[in-house]
Amino acid sequence: MLKKLREALKSGRIVLIFGIIYGISQVIIGIILFPVLTEIGALQTSFSPEFVRDTLEAWRQSGELARYQQHFLVDFIHPVWYTIALTAGLANVFTMRSIPDRWNFFLLFPVIGGICDLIENISHQNFIGNPDSITGAAVAISAAAAWIKWILLIGSLITVLIVRYAMKPKDSTSP
Repeated sequence: MLKKLREALKSGRIVLIFGIIYGISQVIIGIILFPVLTEIGALQTSFSPEFVRDTLEAWRQSGELARYQQHFLVDFIHPVWYTIALTAGLANVFTMRSIPDRWNFFLLFPVIGGICDLIENISHQNFIGNPDSITGAAVAISAAAAWIKWILLIGSLITVLIVRYAMKPKDSTSP
């Protein structure tokens, strides 16, 4: 299955197209969230129900909560763009550098990261609509999903860059 995925997504054109779509989507999210941009990371990764509750309440009082809710219109499809771009990026550089198929499990990292992003988004939508749902367990699940997302996505990007720029191409004449 992973070999077929690698083959299907190895094109640099796929990386480029979905990378551009991702970039546009990210800019739109940044524009929507601009007034609270510096607080988003802390909210996403916090394990504190009090912090989440207080932040959302402060945004509710300042009127910024509507912006946060609005960004979900883009952010629920956003993981599709970066999942395809990063998975294709991995497939592309793995093929380019003749990385053995046993390493294809790395192709799952952006997919898992995208799923974690959706878990985080669903959690935060629930927190907004139902403040009583902001419990220790619910916040821990959301924060863990956010941390896993960031680790896997940043790790995938670093892997693409290392394989692309730090690894030497295999010499086709060597045994």
